[in-house]
Formats: sequence, structure tokens, C-alpha cells
Amino acid sequence: MNKGSKAYKKENYDEALQKYLLAETGKPDLPETAFNLGNVYYKTGDYEDALRSYEKATYSKDIELQSKAYYNMGNSLFRMKKLPEAIQFYKKALELDPKDQDAKFNIEFAQKKLKEDIDKNKKQQDSKDKQDKQGEQKDKKDEEGVSRPAEKDDKEQKNKDKKEQKDKDKDKKDKDEKDKEDEEDKEDKKQKMSKEDANRLLESVGDEKHPKKKANMKMPLFKMPEKDW
Repeated sequence: MNKGSKAYKKENYDEALQKYLLAETGKPDLPETAFNLGNVYYKTGDYEDALRSYEKATYSKDIELQSKAYYNMGNSLFRMKKLPEAIQFYKKALELDPKDQDAKFNIEFAQKKLKEDIDKNKKQQDSKDKQDKQGEQKDKKDEEGVSRPAEKDDKEQKNKDKKEQKDKDKDKKDKDEKDKEDEEDKEDKKQKMSKEDANRLLESVGDEKHPKKKANMKMPLFKMPEKDW
């Protein structure tokens, strides 16, 4: 295990891992070896294996080693963005070692980060809800915008048809009245001519008849620091 620790301090993590794994094969239940393996996994970003190794280290009878193992479990969970779980393990480390200022600091830091994430998520959700609501209002407005012109066109067409019918009725009425007047004038004229003709016949038999004048017609208009052991 000493060879593994030397490689670890030189940041030769691949060699350190091989040495620690070899040591674990000889003594698989040794908490110190598990703790050191956890540190190598943590340094290489393998936080899942780091958690498993640190958990084995928490079975140590050494309270100091237990506290450091819990602390590093908190760090691993923090890296995995599991903040509530990380806070719980920092608290366990602090319970075992109340003087651990790093654990105390990390609890406060993780709690602050958790609150920021919650507020951020809430803000994003509120923004999404607002956009969804605006989208619904826009869709509703578009639907109304499509139906209203149609209603307006129908109304305008009805008014137009009504006006045309009214004009037709008026034209027909005017024509009927004119025809009636023409008929009356014609009848009066006929009667008048008959009288005159009778008188002429009486007064001057044999006079030549003059042709009647033709009537004039008007055409309508349209369109978005792990701890070491």
C-alpha cells in the first residue's frame, strides 16, 4: 500500500490504482485500503466507484477515518450534483468530528447552492408556464381572428343582398307606378282624341288624319477537497 501512496502523491493515479487493488486482494476488508482506493477513483472522476470504496471505509473502528470517509462521500455526491444527499454525509462527518470546519463550510455551501438551483428551476418553470400561457392566448386570438372576418363578411353580404333587394323592389315599384301613369295618360289621351275626332268628323268630314307623334322612351340605369488518510 505504501507504493500506492507514493504513486498517488506523484499524481500517478493509474499506478496508484493498480497498487491499491493489489493490496485489496491481499486484505479485502481493510478500511484504509478502501479509503485510498476511493481517493484514486475520486481524482479520476469515477465518483460511483469512489462512493462504494468510501462506504467500505466507514466500517472502520477509527472515528477519524469514518469522518473523513463520510466527508469524501459528500464530495463525491456533490460532484454528481446530488446536493441533498451530499449535505447529509457532510452532517455525518461533522457529527463524528464537530471541529471539522471543512464539513461545516461545505454544508453551508451546498445548502446555498441547492437553494440557488431550486430558485433557478422555479424561475425557469415560471418562464415556461408564462410562455405556454402566452402561446395559448395567441392561438386563441388567431382562432378568433379567423372566425371574426368570416362573420363580418357574412353580415356584409346579407346587408348587401338586403340593399339590392330593396333597390329592386323600389325600381319595380317606380316602374309599376310609371306604367300606371303612362296607361292613365294614354287612356286620357285616347278619350280626348276620340272627342276631337268626333268633333272633326262633325265639323269637317273628309279632312286628312295626321299621324300620332311617337313617345320618347327613357332607358333605366343599372351596377434557455477530498480528505487524505
